Amino acid sequence: MFEFEKNLNKKIAVLSGGELQKLSLILAFSKPHKLLMVDEVTTGLDYATRWKLLKYLKDYRKNNSIGLIMVSHYPEEIKSLCDNVIYMKNGTIVKQYPVEEFLKSLKEDGEMYA
Repeated sequence: MFEFEKNLNKKIAVLSGGELQKLSLILAFSKPHKLLMVDEVTTGLDYATRWKLLKYLKDYRKNNSIGLIMVSHYPEEIKSLCDNVIYMKNGTIVKQYPVEEFLKSLKEDGEMYA
């Protein structure tokens, strides 16, 4: 999925941000999990790899019955992967939502309705 083979003989210091992100994900999925925690998991990935990863994460969760805690600023990622959302601002929990209620509460500029 990550098409990382061409990088196997490279030193880590010469990998791009996206290549480092792919390597981190490969390592993360190399062992089974009961809970997976990811922070901005698609950062640095190209569009095609981003959507492949989101599909893989969705299928991985379903097929392995694992929990997922993720940090994301992208509503499409939240909609694709989450059942519930904890909205935080400045490190404080503002509200917990079912995902559909959270998505309805977003304004066009990404801020929350009061």
